[in-house]
Amino acid sequence: MYGRGQVASLIRGWHERQSPDIASVPVTTLDRLIGERFQGKKIFLKIDTEGAEWKVMTGGRGLIARCEHLLVEISLTRNHANGFNAFSIVRLNCCGT
Repeated sequence: MYGRGQVASLIRGWHERQSPDIASVPVTTLDRLIGERFQGKKIFLKIDTEGAEWKVMTGGRGLIARCEHLLVEISLTRNHANGFNAFSIVRLNCCGT
């Protein structure tokens, strides 16, 4: 993690931090975590992952497809490696690409 608390992220250089704070945590995808739970229920999903939105959303395509409402907090100008931008999320959610 780069940073701590509310300003922590997996993105190198987040809040100008080049050295990570090391902590081992289990990681999975939204689709594996939620799976088929909440079938037939209305789902509201909020994603605020400090720069990891693309990874979260690609790992949650199945769940997102079932969401009635989706709120994603994203930065339009910083902390996205490899040229990622907010419009990539819109295309992923709307078009499945």
